[in-house]
Amino acid sequence: MRDWLAESHMVWFVLDVVNAIDRARLPRSPMSAAVPAGRPYHPDQMLALLIYAYANGVRSSRQIQRLCSSDVAYRVICADRRPDHATIARFRADHQEAFKQVFVDILRLCAGGRAWRVWGRWPSTAPRSRPTPP
Repeated sequence: MRDWLAESHMVWFVLDVVNAIDRARLPRSPMSAAVPAGRPYHPDQMLALLIYAYANGVRSSRQIQRLCSSDVAYRVICADRRPDHATIARFRADHQEAFKQVFVDILRLCAGGRAWRVWGRWPSTAPRSRPTPP
């Protein structure tokens, strides 16, 4: 999967940031109860999926589900699996308070320059929802 996207793509940054933050507020075991059939999704995977989606201006669970099938970056995060919209929405609802704090932690990490130390550079791929400066 590393061959699917450039090394500087924002998805790699998001995955590294998720590994760098304190995720103790989230469950550590896969979400087997949230998956009707098949292998469960790991909380870190779901967290990275939502962070990447939010960074790209995508909030709808159904839209995120569609992107997990059609967008390479989303497919990388999900290891080429496709969580359904109910699983995504349930994860977000079940961990809403923890999710808010994780976002604060990410903002602190980036504002404090620690993101640079985690990744060694800023991602060169800007989120699609923001215009590229001239």
